[in-house]
Amino acid sequence: MMEHYMTENKDIQTIAGIDVEVKNIRGGQGTIYKDRQTGQAIDAKAAQEKFAQVEKNIQAQVDDYIKSNYEAIGGRGGVTNYRSNTGEVVEHTQVDELKDSLFKKIAAEQAKNHPQEKVATVAQETVPAVAPKNVAPAEIKDQDPVHILAGIAEEKKTVRGGEFSIYRDRETGEILQDSVARQRIEQAKAPLKESVNKIFAETHTELTGRFGAGSFKHNETGAIVARGDVEKVKEQMLEQAATAKIAENKAQIAQAKTQDELKALETHAVETKKVIEGDTQRTLVGVDGIVKKGEYIGPDSDPQVIAGIQRQLGCESSGIWCEKTVAAITKLQKTLGVEPDGIIGPITLQAMRENPVVVAAAQMKGAFEPLIAQKEKLQGEADVASVAPPSATPKVVTPVKATGQERFV
Repeated sequence: MMEHYMTENKDIQTIAGIDVEVKNIRGGQGTIYKDRQTGQAIDAKAAQEKFAQVEKNIQAQVDDYIKSNYEAIGGRGGVTNYRSNTGEVVEHTQVDELKDSLFKKIAAEQAKNHPQEKVATVAQETVPAVAPKNVAPAEIKDQDPVHILAGIAEEKKTVRGGEFSIYRDRETGEILQDSVARQRIEQAKAPLKESVNKIFAETHTELTGRFGAGSFKHNETGAIVARGDVEKVKEQMLEQAATAKIAENKAQIAQAKTQDELKALETHAVETKKVIEGDTQRTLVGVDGIVKKGEYIGPDSDPQVIAGIQRQLGCESSGIWCEKTVAAITKLQKTLGVEPDGIIGPITLQAMRENPVVVAAAQMKGAFEPLIAQKEKLQGEADVASVAPPSATPKVVTPVKATGQERFV
């Protein structure tokens, strides 16, 4: 990599979380390193170590790519040239240019996921930099089912006519080394491959003979899978199995979440019932002290008194007299057998005091109606989530002959 690249490249500084300031000190120039988050000064050696670690991580990804796509071969004068996967011989200078280009591109990609520079320094003046805009997470275009199971997102890039992949963690957006990403993909594939191979072996019989060796015959349909198509069929079966597994995982998560919500709702309902039963009599005693004097609870009453009776009736305890409050009082009066005038006076209060169970029932009905509706909604979601998702057993896909051309069905 080019000399002094680490400290001069803004992307490396961003990934390391270090701001570099160059100042004129006593007629000469000095470099100050600061932590990007805290603004505290950092020892030059510590800063250089951070830069070196960032460069090492990026260089490892570059090396992974080169090893995967080029083979080192001998050259004149001890110079190492390369042969690409396509068989083309590539001079070392071209590969060096590719390495440099890849390094810069990967650094730029990684820098997007780190806080940007806080201050921009010119000579001795410190100028506040423009605050970085909040950028929405990039849309993940990679919808390969195996990649989804592995938690990997692959992004293909083209540099100097060659294509390479950048792998990210689907949740964090962190760029991963190729070797780490491939390992996660293979781990996700392993159980699916085992299932596919087992099903294929159970549903097909290998042919023998001079012309059939390596081909397979489907046990039920009799369709022939040519030797060259076996891996294609298995790959398609694996993709189907991965898609089914994703659906199964989503269903399990949804069901678990719904069950947790139902449990919390039921706990809330029990606590609500305890509060209502314990507070009913205490609230009535408080209201009784007002109405005994011949007063009535109506539109002109104290808001706290109105709120207290609203709570007893299962209404929203806003303290504001409203149509819903009148309707709730009228309904309770009918239940108690007193004149339904929508105002609480001594007669209504006496009936309420003599029938606290009726009052508590009215409050419970008002409090529990939304809880019951929520529970029914959650139970409906639980029923949907508990429906068996598509089986992870892949459908057998077999090529058959059709008008002289092979196709998949």
